Amino acid sequence: MDTDKRNWNTNNTNNGTIETIGIQYIGIEIMELEKHSFETVQNQVGKQRDNKLENVKHIMEKQPKL
Repeated sequence: MDTDKRNWNTNNTNNGTIETIGIQYIGIEIMELEKHSFETVQNQVGKQRDNKLENVKHIMEKQPKL
């Protein structure tokens, strides 16, 4: 009876450990995805800003000099 109990506890611990590692791995993957998404958004915002600045520059060049 004691042997069965000990084996169950060992198996339970092993499963818990594997589960915890799996959850940590998934957490790291999610953090990487969030970081990538944030960087992508930052790049898009940067490109939009650069495009607007270019548009303003072209408009200013077309304006008659005072």
